[in-house]
Amino acid sequence: PGYRPDRHRAPLIGRDDEVALLSHALDLAVGQGRAALLLLVGDAGVGKSRVVEQVAEVARGCHDGVVLQGRCVPYGEANVWWPLAEAVRSGCNVEPGDDQDAAADKVRAVVTRFMGSGDDTDRVVEGLLHLLGFDVLRVIDAARAREEATGALLTLAAAVARQRPLVIVLSDLHWADGAVLGVVEDLLE
Repeated sequence: PGYRPDRHRAPLIGRDDEVALLSHALDLAVGQGRAALLLLVGDAGVGKSRVVEQVAEVARGCHDGVVLQGRCVPYGEANVWWPLAEAVRSGCNVEPGDDQDAAADKVRAVVTRFMGSGDDTDRVVEGLLHLLGFDVLRVIDAARAREEATGALLTLAAAVARQRPLVIVLSDLHWADGAVLGVVEDLLE
């Protein structure tokens, strides 16, 4: 949904101040080992996405950061978790056509890399697969399944952040469901 193929990018021009400000905030957050919420607000078409891409490259290049990207869509009522699921998908290299087994292998590899292979690994993998839309938690009620998915995301995010800076980019946040905003709040805590 809302997918735009990557195009050849021209150099970013005229946004040095914005990139510098956001990069400085990123440097401070990483230096202090603290979470930060950065909001970039502007009219459509002014280059917000390009500025964010540039700052994400700073996170990767200068801080060896893990950057997860998701987009909120205006028709998200079909899947309110779409932006978070897309971020997990990008971080685990899960392709849209992957079946449950292929997705589980990819998610398990990432979870194991950051968390090791402990007792929580299966639970986190199942929660993330549920977040991605696979019906792995069908034996429990929907509210509990959502809690499991949210807990899995928070557990993995904490494990990643203990090892490397974690940057989560959610575009078009004004379209996000309240549940997604609640998870963002939990991630910041």
